[in-house]
Amino acid sequence: MLWVINKDVWNTIPADLQELMVRVGKEVSYEFAQQLTIVFNDARTELEASGMTFYDLPDEELEKMNKACAIAQTDWVSKMDKQGLPGTETFKAFEEALNKLQITVMGQGKSTLSLFVE
Repeated sequence: MLWVINKDVWNTIPADLQELMVRVGKEVSYEFAQQLTIVFNDARTELEASGMTFYDLPDEELEKMNKACAIAQTDWVSKMDKQGLPGTETFKAFEEALNKLQITVMGQGKSTLSLFVE
């Protein structure tokens, strides 16, 4: 989940409220990710029960997708860093959150056709 606020507005908010907003934002994002995992798993179960088949992509196709994702990720981080924004730190935090929640996204670790969770 992405939370956005104008930098000038952010700078007018007292530090204690900024800390609160960051903490609560993380908590809400974590809860949202957990609920989304449940929704996706339930939907997949229902779709499979109704006859839908899910396929894993061949390793060579996953490798192509992972390379494309890696390029896009590197470009985004570089662009943010060049603008003086915390691209590297943000992406590192994103990867850590994915690992903590055991969420798999193409371009990140073991990949499957599921873009959100396995």
